Amino acid sequence: MHMNDVWSLPSRMMPFDDFMMLIIDQPEFIRSLVKMTVDAQIELAWQAAKTGVKFLYTGDDIAYNNGPMISPAVFREIFFPELKRIVRAYKDLGFLVIKHTDGNIMPLLDMYLEAGFDCLDPIDPIAGMDLEFMKKNYGDVISLKGNVNCATTLVSGSVDDVVSETKHCLRVAKGKTGYIASSSNSIHSSVKPENYRVMLEVIFEQGRYT
Repeated sequence: MHMNDVWSLPSRMMPFDDFMMLIIDQPEFIRSLVKMTVDAQIELAWQAAKTGVKFLYTGDDIAYNNGPMISPAVFREIFFPELKRIVRAYKDLGFLVIKHTDGNIMPLLDMYLEAGFDCLDPIDPIAGMDLEFMKKNYGDVISLKGNVNCATTLVSGSVDDVVSETKHCLRVAKGKTGYIASSSNSIHSSVKPENYRVMLEVIFEQGRYT
């Protein structure tokens, strides 16, 4: 089930420029807004748990290709306490929780790890996020998902390009456990159907854990 954590819902409740300015000008108001949206999502997650949902996927993009939209210090002060609370609530309800965000999130990574997410998606290749580096350095504390480039390879690459990139992702990240092979974000309307099919075929043939 798609959910959110602490960024997307508050930032979309007003013009984004206003939201960013209020983080500086009225941080207590933003804290209260984040808390309100977290409370609402925890209630929704409680309802979802009763239906048999097993995984939650929080789609909160918070970074550009060159780094986060706000400084790590501001994120830690205003957003991190509620991030920990919502992830803990999700896990207390029995969910495995996948954290999604595009962009280069390395300056925030320590907080996402501390919050307790089970999996990080998509290790954005366009933003310079390196799957092999992430697996080597963090693969023992969090599972990884994604990395077949859906902006280039799956859109304009050849079938051979897709096969090569998918195999590379499996080779550097599969290990013994802890990797979900997929596109680097979504299967959007510009993705070639034949490339998507080939990616799936490689994953099904070579990506299974035994």
